[in-house]
Amino acid sequence: MGDEPIRVHSVPQEYWYLSRTPCDCGGKFALVHQELVGSDRGPIDRLTVECNKCGTGRVFAFDVSPFLKEGQETPLAQTVEFVNRLSNEGDALALDYLQALLDTAYAAVAQQTHNAVLHEFGGLDGVEDQLAAAEADELRPLAERGDAEAQCALGFLYLNGQGVPPDAAEAGRWYQLAADQGHALAQGNLGAMYALGGGVEQDDAVAVRWLQLAAAQGQAIAQHDLGEMVADGRGGLPQDDVTAWMWLTLACDREPALTNDSDATGVRDRLKARMNSEQLSEGQRLARKWDDEHPPSEA
Repeated sequence: MGDEPIRVHSVPQEYWYLSRTPCDCGGKFALVHQELVGSDRGPIDRLTVECNKCGTGRVFAFDVSPFLKEGQETPLAQTVEFVNRLSNEGDALALDYLQALLDTAYAAVAQQTHNAVLHEFGGLDGVEDQLAAAEADELRPLAERGDAEAQCALGFLYLNGQGVPPDAAEAGRWYQLAADQGHALAQGNLGAMYALGGGVEQDDAVAVRWLQLAAAQGQAIAQHDLGEMVADGRGGLPQDDVTAWMWLTLACDREPALTNDSDATGVRDRLKARMNSEQLSEGQRLARKWDDEHPPSEA
């Protein structure tokens, strides 16, 4: 996940993403350094974080080119406005940090503000809802203009009832629009919805079609879901433990957090229990072969 910068449309969206990305050990990340750097695609906001539980360090890279362009606000200015808005709404912690913003030099401001908002995410009731509502308002016009990234993000908000009333059917509609444009995450999420029957009519064949498209682009969760479908022979797929193990292996290599997910671990354990060592080795060989044939796309 660290190779490809994550495209965002606002500073609050960066915090929203970080607040929902735990460490593999289950701990929360705290920001230790922020740096805005240039790249061929435009400005990249690099956030170095550290887990508050195990101490693991990690770097998140956000592509801020959608909103940081000539004549537009800088991330710092936008962040100050965001914390100021929370302060005006009576958030006591934001008031403390707003005062710090007024008293601190530019470089310190950036780091303090990041830490302030990240801390608010973890420690104050209602801040996530405020953020999600603001995020939905920012995403909607972009999504309505056909931005697949915004459509997928808006679908997530509707599916989880964050900032908007929960509406699985509306989530499916936005995922569909993004998936039709080839957005891998939206394709995988839409496939999962069809597999479960939430917000759309349950249909294994349609689920498999979307999961295959997402898995072919290297989307880890979709690969894991597809592996489960293959293991069970669902959606018209032939039941094939070796191919299922290939997909599960690829998924875990791409998204290590899956190895700590109880549901995902249960799927792998049940499949592994009925396979012999030769089958497991063949599945791993096929995973390596698939990796060789599908190198990550260049930014």
